[in-house]
Amino acid sequence: MPQQHHNFDPSTVILEQSNLIEASAGTGKTFSIALMFVRLVVEKRIPIEKILMVTFTKAATAELEDRVRNFIRIALRQARKGVYGSDPLGKLVGGYCGNESARMETMGILSQAQLDLDKLNVKTIHGFCQQVMKEYSFETGQVFGAETLTPEEYEQITADAFHEFWRQKVTVLSEEILAILLAAKMERKEVFNMVRQGLSGKIPAAVDTLPKDFLAPSHQERILKELAGLKKGIEEIREYAFEQFEENSALYLGRLRGNAIGAYQAHLQSRDWPALFDALLDKAEKNYTRPVFGTLTDQMILASQSDSKVKKTGQRLSNLITCAAYEVVEEELNKAKALRGVITFDDMIQKLAVALESEAKQPALANHPDSLRSRLRAKFDAVFIDEFQDTDREQYYIFNRLFGSEKILFYIGDPKQSIYGFRKADIFTYFEAANNVDHVHLMNTNHRSNASLIDAMNIFFKPQPDTDTFAFKGLPNAIEYVNVGSPNPNSKGVLYYNGKPAIPIRISPFEKKRDLRRGFLIIITDLLRDPSYTILQNGTHRRVEPKDIGILVRTNHEGREIKELLSKNRVPAVTIDDTKLFKSREAKEIFYVMEAVNDVTRANINRALLTKIGGYDTLKLQSVDEEAILQRFRKYRGTWDTEGVFVMLRQFLADHGCEELFSDMRLPNPERTVSNILQLTEILHKIAERRKYDARELLQWLKKGIDGEIRDGDEYQQRIESDEDAVRIVTIHKSKGLEYNIVIAPHLDLDYRKGKSKTISYRDPASSFYYTIEKSLKSPEQENHWGAQSEQENRRLLYVAVTRACMACFIQANKDRYYAKSSLRYFRNELASANPDPAIIDIDWQIDTAGRTILPAPAA
Repeated sequence: MPQQHHNFDPSTVILEQSNLIEASAGTGKTFSIALMFVRLVVEKRIPIEKILMVTFTKAATAELEDRVRNFIRIALRQARKGVYGSDPLGKLVGGYCGNESARMETMGILSQAQLDLDKLNVKTIHGFCQQVMKEYSFETGQVFGAETLTPEEYEQITADAFHEFWRQKVTVLSEEILAILLAAKMERKEVFNMVRQGLSGKIPAAVDTLPKDFLAPSHQERILKELAGLKKGIEEIREYAFEQFEENSALYLGRLRGNAIGAYQAHLQSRDWPALFDALLDKAEKNYTRPVFGTLTDQMILASQSDSKVKKTGQRLSNLITCAAYEVVEEELNKAKALRGVITFDDMIQKLAVALESEAKQPALANHPDSLRSRLRAKFDAVFIDEFQDTDREQYYIFNRLFGSEKILFYIGDPKQSIYGFRKADIFTYFEAANNVDHVHLMNTNHRSNASLIDAMNIFFKPQPDTDTFAFKGLPNAIEYVNVGSPNPNSKGVLYYNGKPAIPIRISPFEKKRDLRRGFLIIITDLLRDPSYTILQNGTHRRVEPKDIGILVRTNHEGREIKELLSKNRVPAVTIDDTKLFKSREAKEIFYVMEAVNDVTRANINRALLTKIGGYDTLKLQSVDEEAILQRFRKYRGTWDTEGVFVMLRQFLADHGCEELFSDMRLPNPERTVSNILQLTEILHKIAERRKYDARELLQWLKKGIDGEIRDGDEYQQRIESDEDAVRIVTIHKSKGLEYNIVIAPHLDLDYRKGKSKTISYRDPASSFYYTIEKSLKSPEQENHWGAQSEQENRRLLYVAVTRACMACFIQANKDRYYAKSSLRYFRNELASANPDPAIIDIDWQIDTAGRTILPAPAA
């Protein structure tokens, strides 16, 4: 077992062997990595180019590289002057320069390091693997000079392969089979989404073995023969039921009681027997049905059971089609990549892992000086893997195989912040690493939050010693919450109310969503407009400003609703999310404009002008000079042909008052509208120039984007619409690494059972693979995996949300979920049992949304 070290200090930690640093939220891991980097350069005399730093995003690599560069420069400047700061870096440099000889030596090392800063190796995981693939093409079995498949090319290949599969296998099915699939609610778009998930690592789980004659006439005949008896039985009961409805409708109407059977009443009164039969088919086994329909209920239960079997057959066939489509598309994608000599980013990781594993299985190659492993190990003496909680098993295998022994290796991460299971981030890989490294270090000094909020967090996440904070009870590995400490002194500001420090964590339950929204508005408007709320910072009180507040939501849809609510109440707010630009209304409106310019017809022009960016309404359109409008659109077409789509669109927007949209009160979010329009214009220009698209091709490309057939990159995500002083609205997933003085979380009553998705995803503990399956087909075992893993991730989402706050956190919840159902309920019940100091946590903060008053907390 590895040695465990508490109170990690980057200034004194031994720089040897393999290490895992568990860095709780706000503990300054980027600072620590940069400080250890300086130590490796000065103490270990390791050249800059022999230190590898890996993290997950380009933004994180830029931040880490910038921090390292600054530390090297600051350290050199202090060594030259002989004047050292009181901060950890200053103390470190001062220790190196104990006498003049040591100072001169340290200066020499740091001077060389500064000259070599361009040799820094700060990479994303994909960037590291890409570099290896280029340098060691032969060893990794890769074509020399292989290029990376662009997202658009990848999407085009997968879409073409899927559409061809669909054309050959599904569109030719018999009408009877298609009817069964339609009854099972199979949708082409949903099947394609599952295929995409499979290609990204979440394999469609098959409930049956694919028959050799899959979807051939013989296969279809077997299915229809199996269902014939069931369908005949349903039809006989249907005829009998219609007779009973006709004879006893008055009797049935007289027996109706309660709201649950309102639909029956409407169908009986309208004498719509087919609709009544279908309604009973779904509800036949409900306990309120028999008192109304008597013995007919028994027949309806039989029909309902037969109907369920028919639907289940359709669902199972849909599952087979999905699995077969995934196999075909994957094969076609691999063929296309091989033919073109290209690879994807995921291929880079997979191929490198396979190459290393293949070597490991051959003793003669495993440690040969010319092996891939030996040559890569020779390049680096020390390695940092940041955000390690987000790795998967292949990524971990690569770094463990390369640097897990006889090298200085530091994994840095926080299992409590592992919230990217949908991207295959594997918390169990983290556990494996924690068990295999030589040392485990705990970073538990929170530099983000003030002391009172840190105390509140410690109570919130572990109110009692046996608290199972992250839902791993009974499992061989678990995430343990360890109390975090506050730095001394703690210079973070404090939120005050009426001259006294405000309660750091408050949770307010509401009966209905409408009440929750009203309560949310009360909280945010009071914070911004009530002078009783102030922030004490640097010895001075000031009013709360919009930029102090971060609103954390579960989904982008919730974020859009919150943004619209704030806009209506004149609260400035911006969204920071991963909403896809092509899903916006503006994308469709730009398409209508371009279509009208490309094909100048009256119908197309009317549709373009009746958009928000067109600026016309029906009345204005009826009074325009039609010939003048036609001439204008022909002029736009000429501009597009001679000067490009960018100039044409900007001309159209100028003619139709795009800037006036900023002040259009009819729009829920005018700044977002204008931001999307301008961003779309830029992207269309880039695509047209890069690919030499004509008007028709560019229209087709935009239509594919709107239809979801383009795998969007970062440039196709909506930009933040303003950088002014405004409230920030962000999803919990997107908030990682961010911080806000005050956090408001209006939908933190997380409940995985409430999702609208038709599928579930889970990790199979036996194989460590991720799978996706339709909810209607999940087995009890699959449901258990999904339920347990979803609850664990929801608890971690709660942790990420609460720990974004520097001064205070306001949590809101649906009362039913808060007291009885959701992940938040667990913490509420634990806190109620522990009875925490109400000056630190108010677990039942009552807001009267009608009278805007605070009510006494109810009994637990």
